[in-house]
Amino acid sequence: RPLDAGPFYDVAKEYPFGMIKGGDEDLVRDPIATTPEGGLICIGDIPENTSLNILKGQKSALIAASGRAAGYLCHQSQPVEQCLVFDCVSRSLYLDKTYAKELDMIHNSLHLANSSLIAEGVLSIGEIASSDQNGLVFFNKTTVIGGLRRIEN
Repeated sequence: RPLDAGPFYDVAKEYPFGMIKGGDEDLVRDPIATTPEGGLICIGDIPENTSLNILKGQKSALIAASGRAAGYLCHQSQPVEQCLVFDCVSRSLYLDKTYAKELDMIHNSLHLANSSLIAEGVLSIGEIASSDQNGLVFFNKTTVIGGLRRIEN
């Protein structure tokens, strides 16, 4: 039976694909729509013959992970002066009404370490980062938190 394109994303946003990466976490790919032929359109490439898991996240776990990432940033040896947050828009759509809790968690984690530190950022279609020695990787459903600090000569 063909997938119904109408409410497809309402269901799919809760069940992204995880590309299996031997010895590493799955690389998430968000299915966002169907093709007229019944195929799936995902954000980011999925090479042919790739093994996939169907994932199901817990909203509370995603929110807690963002708070831990902000806390980790604040406990570096050199303090940061500004915090930048890049959050995948599919993550915010999945979290829906609880997305504000994620932002609060990030803010509270930063505030505990430095009361003047404010997070600024964007919602993006995905995040690009380097992963160990594997070069650049495109991520879905992630929160990337980085800090800027002044370098004194």
